Amino acid sequence: MLFDTHAHPYMAKKKNMEDIFQNFQRSDSNYLVSIWTDLKTSQTSIDVAKKYKNTFATIWIHPTDAQELWNDFEEVMKTLEKLYIENEKYIVGIWETWFDFYWISKENFQDQKITQEKYFRAHIQLAKKYELPVIIHNRDSADAILQVLKEENYWNFIIHCFSENLEFANKCFEISENAMMSFSGITTFKNAPEIQETAKNIPLKNILIETDSPFLTPAPFRWKEENEPIFVKHILEKITELRSESANEIEKTIYENSKKIYKIS
Repeated sequence: MLFDTHAHPYMAKKKNMEDIFQNFQRSDSNYLVSIWTDLKTSQTSIDVAKKYKNTFATIWIHPTDAQELWNDFEEVMKTLEKLYIENEKYIVGIWETWFDFYWISKENFQDQKITQEKYFRAHIQLAKKYELPVIIHNRDSADAILQVLKEENYWNFIIHCFSENLEFANKCFEISENAMMSFSGITTFKNAPEIQETAKNIPLKNILIETDSPFLTPAPFRWKEENEPIFVKHILEKITELRSESANEIEKTIYENSKKIYKIS
């Protein structure tokens, strides 16, 4: 019972997207959420979800693309809402909402922060309207994310590709006891003790797993292969190694967490 809650099959450079989906569907894995990042690929995401069994889509705009869409804000919002209304059977979340301060230049920091925050809050409002989870991209921006989540008072969120520490996770739980921390291949890296500590100590009911493929290939394939959804099992194995519950309980609970947050029966 495996569920890759966050993957980007279309971004693969060394593997064919069709092969990636076929590999996944031949594996023991059950579900896949295919993540796309702008208006054009949001539509493609829906098309992919229609084509492949047990594959679902998200829609939204990546934080690093927000600045160029500042003048089209209202139109972007209308287009994305229309996409959801017309395809809600296939869409399970709003992604990729943000902050991402890593790529912002010092000269334009304040302007781009304002743009990202405007879209972030709009994402949350759309998610509230349709009772969808927001899937949060955090890059050097933990405090800003926590502040917006507190102000918007929305409990239904996932911290994608968890890369912080136990203190940050506990602050998320203060905002929402149902917040989900999604662990990627980073959890298997030797230089990730804080992430491993978090995976070990937070409640099992708050854990998801993802590949974020084609990025962040987990051990034992790191540096050897481009990541793909079938490797999600290695992240589960690492979390099982870290925790005290039985392997069956961990696998079953994470699988059920994934279905619950995305409302998949």
